[in-house]
Parts: sequence; C-alpha cells; structure tokens
Amino acid sequence: LKRRAFWTMRIPASASWCTRKILNLRSLASRFIRYHVGSDSDFLLWHDPWVNNIPLIRRCHPSVISSSYSTPFAKVSTFMLHSSWNLPPSTHHDVLSLRHMIGNTPIHSRDSITWLNSSFVKISTIWNCIRSVGNPPPWISGVWHPFAIPKCNFTLWLALKERLLTKDRMLRFDMDTDLSCVLC
Repeated sequence: LKRRAFWTMRIPASASWCTRKILNLRSLASRFIRYHVGSDSDFLLWHDPWVNNIPLIRRCHPSVISSSYSTPFAKVSTFMLHSSWNLPPSTHHDVLSLRHMIGNTPIHSRDSITWLNSSFVKISTIWNCIRSVGNPPPWISGVWHPFAIPKCNFTLWLALKERLLTKDRMLRFDMDTDLSCVLC
C-alpha cells in the first residue's frame, strides 16, 4: 500500500486475503468516517473522502486536476492560504464545480478523522454499525448458557445448523459410505 491512495486504489492481484477484505470494506467504512480538515492539512486532495465522504477524483472529471493547476497526489493544504480556501482562478466548468464543493467546507485548527461524529471509538461501536442485526433463533438460550459443557454446546450447535458430518450428509457429498446403522 506504500505510495498509493488507500481510498481510491485498485486491489492489487498480489494482495493477501486480509488486505483484500479490508480494501473491499472501504465503501462501507466511509459512510461512518468524518474528516475534519485542518489549516495545514495532510489529507490527499483528490483521493481522501474529506468532502461529504466521497473522494473528489470520483466526483470530478480527471481533467480537473490539470485545470486547477494541481497534481494527482496534492494535499488539501495546497488550496489553503492563512486558514482559508485559496482556490485557483480558472473559469473552467470543472474548477467552478470544485470551487462550489470545497467552498462550504469548514477549516479546523488541525486534521482529524472521527467515527460518527464522536472522538472516542470502541471496536464494539464499529461492529454494531456495520453488522446486520437480526432476531436470534429460538434455540439459542438452550445451547449457549452458563452451565453448559463446551464440547456438548458445540456439537449441539452443529446439529441444529445441520452441519454434523452424518452418513446422509456424507452421501450428499458423494462420499463412499455404508448407510447401515453402526449399532445394529
């Protein structure tokens, strides 16, 4: 990931499984992240989602980079002067729309990234935001309770999920099995 923009890069073919999963979750995570631009901002102007959680490179035509006298990996601070916006004087249509998008963004004292407008984040908060919550199955309290034996819990849980490797299931996998009862 070195020298690449995290939010807009393509997933490398040589990436590990974990890296692929993280990069595939970027669109989900960007809905919950808020960028606060500082006066000496180090955020990437075109690639970080600092304007309404969408990178500018996805909102504008790529020609806006040259029309605004910028570079592909420029920082947000290149469009600032003395803690205020200093946008290029071009009258190009893309630059005018860029000026409209950026002009209303407030400039804070320093850069920060927050989760759902809170400064203190716990992993449980993130998990509760991204998971889909459904009703638990009716058997859950019968399997997972404080007095249960873990090995029995696990076996019962597999049986209720129909995941035990029984003879009929082995037959569905085209395994060579004898269907007669072992006890008979």
